[in-house]
Amino acid sequence: MLAVMFQVKGARDDTKKALFERYKATPGIVATYQLENSESPSDLITFTVWEDEAAREKYMASSLKAEIDKANEGQPQRTIYNVLNSKS
Repeated sequence: MLAVMFQVKGARDDTKKALFERYKATPGIVATYQLENSESPSDLITFTVWEDEAAREKYMASSLKAEIDKANEGQPQRTIYNVLNSKS
């Protein structure tokens, strides 16, 4: 398993809800959360746990990933973490 944090800056935009709903349905996602910083609401993170690198790579080559990047004006920063320990 691996986890990816996808960070964007900007006001919450409810028009992106449909994109997140489509993203949640992506094969290979074990769990995903949208997080809003309680002290700085313009600091948004999507935290996703993937089954494996192959599932994530398939998503990274998808048109949905391109749509999400375009909706966030090319600013997303993705950080990848290997899951060493978890509660499941």
